[in-house]
Amino acid sequence: MASLVEKETGLASERPDIAGVFVREAAAWHAAAQTDPAVIWWCQPVQR
Repeated sequence: MASLVEKETGLASERPDIAGVFVREAAAWHAAAQTDPAVIWWCQPVQR
């Protein structure tokens, strides 16, 4: 989760707010992270 928060914002001062949003969304929806960094990672081809 920390790496997703860091990639979502470049400002260290915004990280607690972004992390709070992620935690609230995950608790409310019981869902996987659907952030830009997570989607970009998921779409990368698998290296074997």
